[in-house]
Amino acid sequence: MTAAGYWACADALLLFGLLLLRRPTLVKGTSMLPTVRDRELLWLDVTPWRGKRPERGQIVVLWNPERKRLGPRALRRHRLPVLFLLKRVIALGGDTVEVREGVLYLNGEPQEEPWLRHDRINPAGRDFAPVTVPSGMCFVLGDNRMVSRDSRRFGCVPVTSVCGSALRVLWPPDRARRLRQKDTD
Repeated sequence: MTAAGYWACADALLLFGLLLLRRPTLVKGTSMLPTVRDRELLWLDVTPWRGKRPERGQIVVLWNPERKRLGPRALRRHRLPVLFLLKRVIALGGDTVEVREGVLYLNGEPQEEPWLRHDRINPAGRDFAPVTVPSGMCFVLGDNRMVSRDSRRFGCVPVTSVCGSALRVLWPPDRARRLRQKDTD
């Protein structure tokens, strides 16, 4: 094999490996507004999550916990073939989470959420009582709290249902950026 052939094979293997670990995907829905908009193309890290734990504030892709409750007829009738959800991890096993008057409390401490548009939060409509997250589970919320179907509806989700994290917006070009994961980003 010539040097050019060697480098061509190496490039092909590298590209193949990258596509196994990172994957573009199109967002359908508005539950993560204003962070992620409908029809934006995201770059996902789908590195095997075995042994990894999601972190608070991280935007993750997870198996839709409601998919088991929706039978094939319901999926056809309601046109909800949503197998995956894009949500933000709010709390992990052992944490207590609640929302009072539109403010998120984690273990009794109010949390700053710079990714939210506070002018769009209805304080009375989306409050919930304290929830203690069981070990091995996480509590996820959408950034658009008024429309998001999240842990307030389907409860805590197993950490094992997290199958990746969102890294960047690729499309449209004028909105391409690295996604803000936590306060420090």
